[in-house]
Amino acid sequence: MTGLADIPALRGLAPAVLEQLDRACPTVRHRSGAVLRPVGAPARFAVLLVAGAVVARHTGPSGAELWSARWEAPAIVDKPTLLSGGPATADLVTPRGCTVRLLPRDTFLALLDQHEPVRQHVLGHLARDVLVNRERLAATTTRPAVARVAATLLDTANRAGDPTWRGSQEELARAAGLTRVTVNRALHRLSRAGVVRVSARCVTVVDAENLARYASGTC
Repeated sequence: MTGLADIPALRGLAPAVLEQLDRACPTVRHRSGAVLRPVGAPARFAVLLVAGAVVARHTGPSGAELWSARWEAPAIVDKPTLLSGGPATADLVTPRGCTVRLLPRDTFLALLDQHEPVRQHVLGHLARDVLVNRERLAATTTRPAVARVAATLLDTANRAGDPTWRGSQEELARAAGLTRVTVNRALHRLSRAGVVRVSARCVTVVDAENLARYASGTC
């Protein structure tokens, strides 16, 4: 039952139900850079992320990339596309490799209908994602680069329950919609202020309260 019981939406399910899901979910491992589902493809499966990370990648005409969403295990990936039944609006890509369980969409929809805790969890996260994306749009259009980087770090920490961004500054730049050079300068300022600690492959939030002030643009 690899990873299923660790996914927050499924934790309250009875062991017998988890065993049924386990039999319905093949395990797939992807190498770094693999595309799990290309833009335009239908979501025939719920992607249950049990290890690693996945991003929603948009590629512009110049080849520049923007990550509009990012999921760290354990999580259900791209619930809006799954529920809408429409084509994917972005590539689902794993930046560092991942392991997923693939649950047929019809089985996932039946879970929502039959198990209220699953339904409440999914709807709650969808509502939160809408609010986060509103804030992200406001930040993109009105806030300086330091605030956008701070907001991206806080959002990642809140989603994963982990204060550390595990990835490169280039990856952080894609998530924040900025250039790597701009992100490097913003991190230097945040590091000097003592709100983050920067190392070779990660950024750790050490003062979330003051980082939130930077995210709001008040610092």
